[in-house]
Amino acid sequence: MTDLQKEYIELRSGITHATPGAGTYSYYSNDNWSHARLDHIESKFGGNKTYNGYLHNSKFVEQYLGLWYVTRYYKPKNVIVAGTGYGGCVIGIGVAAKENNNGCIINSYDIPDPTHSTIYNAQASVDRQGLGDIINLHSMDVKDAFEQSPIDYDMMYIDIDNRWEKVYDVLTSNSYIQQQAQNGSHIFIEGGGDMNKKMNQDALNEFHNKMGKEIFSFDIISGWRVSLSKINIITL
Repeated sequence: MTDLQKEYIELRSGITHATPGAGTYSYYSNDNWSHARLDHIESKFGGNKTYNGYLHNSKFVEQYLGLWYVTRYYKPKNVIVAGTGYGGCVIGIGVAAKENNNGCIINSYDIPDPTHSTIYNAQASVDRQGLGDIINLHSMDVKDAFEQSPIDYDMMYIDIDNRWEKVYDVLTSNSYIQQQAQNGSHIFIEGGGDMNKKMNQDALNEFHNKMGKEIFSFDIISGWRVSLSKINIITL
């Protein structure tokens, strides 16, 4: 178990953590704790109970809280998010970045979809939380963005399609993205939980067998199905 995992478990096990801004949490055992987590993370998000449409679904809270925590832990200065969606995850990162107060800028990308207005909902949520000065939302594919104008990053969060093949595709689709990933930038994904059949260890083993080599390992940070993990690159 990594230090990051140990400290996160400590944080959510009811032990007061030394990191500024962190609170105390009861261990996940029943719905009461789900509500307690919701109340506490809502306080991290300025007490706005409607910052996006998913906040009151407890299965997403571990993901938001995990992203807030790893951002506080690593204190990145340039974050890339691949997959904005409705904006909950990028806001979780943004709240922590604001608390870090180290000049962090977050660039988040999603492919335009005429059947959904997620990018507009996300922008409204970002603005409502007062994070528009540090979060830039882009309506385009992250790979195309890096082809047009590469950006240095020290942390990336990937939440697209939720398959190991897609994670590999994002990290190898552009030489600039790949180089920074291999040079130590922190890579996180939505996935890794045992209940996520597309993104658990069994699915990764199948992907490795298909590729004929080991590419990733991962350390799960939070969640069982909707989950957050840190990627370790073996080879790309």
